[in-house]
Amino acid sequence: MFLRAIAEPDRSQPGVEAVLGKSYPDFVAFLGQHNTPPGAFRTIDEWVRMASIDGRSRVLDLACSTGYSGRTVHELTGARVCGIDISPEAVAQACRYAEGDPSLEYQVADAADLPLPDGSFSHVLGGCNFGFIERRDQALDEVHRVLRPNGRLCVAAFYYREPPPEELLDRVADAVGFRPSRDRDRRFWNAFFSRRFELVAEILHETPPLGARKVTRAVRRSVYGRVPALVGASGPVRDACYHRLRQTRLVLDEHRAYQALMVGVWRART
Repeated sequence: MFLRAIAEPDRSQPGVEAVLGKSYPDFVAFLGQHNTPPGAFRTIDEWVRMASIDGRSRVLDLACSTGYSGRTVHELTGARVCGIDISPEAVAQACRYAEGDPSLEYQVADAADLPLPDGSFSHVLGGCNFGFIERRDQALDEVHRVLRPNGRLCVAAFYYREPPPEELLDRVADAVGFRPSRDRDRRFWNAFFSRRFELVAEILHETPPLGARKVTRAVRRSVYGRVPALVGASGPVRDACYHRLRQTRLVLDEHRAYQALMVGVWRART
């Protein structure tokens, strides 16, 4: 099928500069994107099974973005969920998606300085967020603190099967505002989590790239479909969203060729 070419965004158009100037987390929230963990629903289903999450569980969705992981866990199990994120726009969007459900609570907070009591959660959903948290050692300590004895940390960590080129990492940094380190192989993440936790269960997945055509089609649907966040947006603003999201997704898709995924459940050491 023929795909119409879309002109590069004109920064002089009203609203375009604001879209292009947002941080990546705020941009994702602005679009109302369901910022899923690696593996999306499959990963969450694996967490629920491996970590025995049920209706009695109290779950912290760490760096929750727009709340997809915790919200899906609640829908599957009935667990109560608290989500925290450093982005006010992401938290506001998560609250909108929660639609007033009292079992879903959200607040703006730093993962490395949680405003939450000791031992208040049975499970923490960490996703791939430790790869992006700047003070990740402090965040891991905070997760351990707020978990009950023998509580479970659920992660979906990308790891490198082989080191990517430095030039590609530079482009990842330009796209998402964070530059991964080439040393983050499977041993790196096992050593990191083992500092405060012990591995209970793990599933490894390949992460083959989708390719430019599939990425482009998905981004077009995301931006030019019925997107509530973009209702009433001008053509230039939608075009700016399209170009930014497409470029980001293409870079991340290229990055996937060097990665694999470890979906794991870790038990808090006492």
